[in-house]
Amino acid sequence: MVKDKHKRYYKGLIKFPRPKFFVLYDGDKNEPLQRKMRLSDAFDGDSDSLELVVTAFNINYGLPQLLLNHCHYLSDDSTLVGKVKEGIRLGFSRRATISRVVKFCLDNSIMGDYLVENSKGVFNMLVLEWNLDDALVARFEEGYENGRNKGINAGLESVALNMLRRGKSFDDIHADTNLSLERIKELAKNVENN
Repeated sequence: MVKDKHKRYYKGLIKFPRPKFFVLYDGDKNEPLQRKMRLSDAFDGDSDSLELVVTAFNINYGLPQLLLNHCHYLSDDSTLVGKVKEGIRLGFSRRATISRVVKFCLDNSIMGDYLVENSKGVFNMLVLEWNLDDALVARFEEGYENGRNKGINAGLESVALNMLRRGKSFDDIHADTNLSLERIKELAKNVENN
């Protein structure tokens, strides 16, 4: 980045080329064509130590995104992804949709030589595509399940504590709550200390 290698040893400020950061969005949420995103929005509280501003472009198929008019690679990618989404929305299987879309793209010179050389790899990538919306659903379900299990355990421990206070045996508590004997003994220490 610094053409004159001797400048690396200067005491003064060495200027670098100005970086530009972009996000290309092709998800299913209704996002604007272009927007600014700030890294600091992800911070808890104010931060004056680090800031990064990126321009996010919605490159979904069929939108009047000027960027797609200037870059045929992005336009072709947008078309391919958009056609796959459309086929899946219409109820076709992902595999059948991708096969049809790859053929459509080849027939219409979309992604040209790249698809000719890499159609199998593109097909496999799209079949196994990581999907943000699916990932978010999975995270929600996982969080719900974890929260539900914690709630159930807290409830069972509360029942066990009440049973301990009433003098019930560890075996009875285990039979009623299915808590481990080790955990019941830990809870019993809490009852004794209070």
